[in-house]
Parts: sequence; C-alpha cells; structure tokens
Amino acid sequence: MFPSVFLLDCTYKTNRYRLPLLCIIGVTSTNNSFMSNEVQGSYIWALDCFRSVLDQQNLPTVLVTDREVALMNAIAVIFPQAKNILCRFHISRNILAHCKRLFKKGEEWEEFIATWHQLVNSERESDFYSLFLDLKNKYECTNPEVYSYVVSTWITPYKEYFVSAWVDMHLHLGNCTTNRVEGSHSQLKRFLEVSIGNLSTVWKTFDQMITLQHTEIKRAFGQSTIQMSQVFSTPLYSELMGRISFAALDCIKKEEFVARSGKSLAGECTHKIKYTLGLPCAHELLPYIK
Repeated sequence: MFPSVFLLDCTYKTNRYRLPLLCIIGVTSTNNSFMSNEVQGSYIWALDCFRSVLDQQNLPTVLVTDREVALMNAIAVIFPQAKNILCRFHISRNILAHCKRLFKKGEEWEEFIATWHQLVNSERESDFYSLFLDLKNKYECTNPEVYSYVVSTWITPYKEYFVSAWVDMHLHLGNCTTNRVEGSHSQLKRFLEVSIGNLSTVWKTFDQMITLQHTEIKRAFGQSTIQMSQVFSTPLYSELMGRISFAALDCIKKEEFVARSGKSLAGECTHKIKYTLGLPCAHELLPYIK
C-alpha cells in the first residue's frame, strides 16, 4: 500500500538447508526471499526479484538496513535512487559492546553515550559539526580508543546514513531502525514451529502468515480512517477525515498546537515532519488556522 520505505534484514534457522532468509518489511507489507549465502551477488539477485514485483513508476525511496556492506552495495546497484539508512539501534549496540568497557566509571560512560545520541539527533549539519568538535575535544586525548572507534567505524564513513541532519531529509516515515524486521522474524518462526522444514512447506507457511497479515492491515487501516474523534471535528480537518490515518492526524494536531502557540517561524523550521512524514509543518498550517 505504501511502497516508499522498506526495512531489510536476514534471519536464520527457518529451513533444513540452512539458507539465510532475507526479510523485506514495508510500512504495510512484507516480502521474503531465500538466498544461498549473504554475498553481494545473492543480495543483488534477491533485490532484483523484489524490484520486479514493484510498480516501476513508484519504487522505494528509503531502505533501512544494518551495516551489511554486501547488502548496501546491492542496494546501490538495484535501487540507486533510494536512500540507504543504517539502523540506529544496531549502531548503538555496537558502540555499547565496543566502548563501554573502556570507561572506568559508569557515569563517564553515561555522559559519553548521551553525547553520542545528541550527535546522532542533530537536526542541522552545523549542529552536528559543532557537537562533533565538542566530542573530539573531550575524548580524542582522554579516551583515544573510543574516539578512534566511533570516528573511523561510524562517523567518517557513514554519518550521512544515520545522523538526523542527513537522513531526515528523506521520507522515512519515522523508520530509522530495523527493529520491526526482527519482530517479524519472531512472528515467522512462531508460524513455522520447526526449523527443519523443506522449502515447499516453508513457503506455504509464509503464504498463510502474509495472508493473515494483509487481512489485519486492511482492517486496521480501515478502522483508522473511519474512526471519528471530537479532537478532529474542526474545519481544519474536515477534508482529511477518512482520507488519512489517525496517526497522521495526530502529527498534524501537534503541529497545529505549535502554530497556535505563536512559536512557529518558517526561517527556524527544519521541515522535519514535511520531509520525513510528508505532512505540513506548523508554519505551513498558519494560513488555515487564522
């Protein structure tokens, strides 16, 4: 239904042949593909198959992955126009595993990771570089191993793949992690019950699961669009009711509150909600609420 954003990740222990399963999860859809291995050629084959079932005039604009270089390279080949975003959760988990032990005190680690998250959430490039300079001044000499790791492993090669200043210029619909894919892995394995089935049995199970998911998605979306609320009974929302989801209406309502508070200035807006969700920013609502 919404082919703009997809999350990709492999899972294992789904079949007797020990083939990795590439799961591709959309905002409201799912696709799966077995691969012989996780090399770039296999990813290219899987993504090419995926692309073949999509509307060629409406291809994905954002693909969220872990830092799997072979997959990232395959995305650049098959979906060169798409923005590849790296999962922030897995980046944080890698930093935790590598860096926490390098701090002698817990509060020192907490201070560092807070600084890191602030850096990741920088809304403007100027903010990012200012915060990065602070991080450099504080840790380059006092904890060079930590500084070297985050700079050489993440910031230098990949900052444009996960820092808000860059990724929030794209319509990712709030998806900056692959956590939803991992949730689907668990659901899939509950359906399979065993990990030694042949490919025919596994595919039949996939079909049953996806059919149930599709039915639930249509039900939930329909309920969302027809549900009425006194909050949205004003003229501002009259043309939107039944046309967009309640989640989208909630986002617009928050922007309306900002607009009515008088704090909305176009020159200060980063247009985050417009770029990432495709919804109007507070200052764009002003002509409709005056």
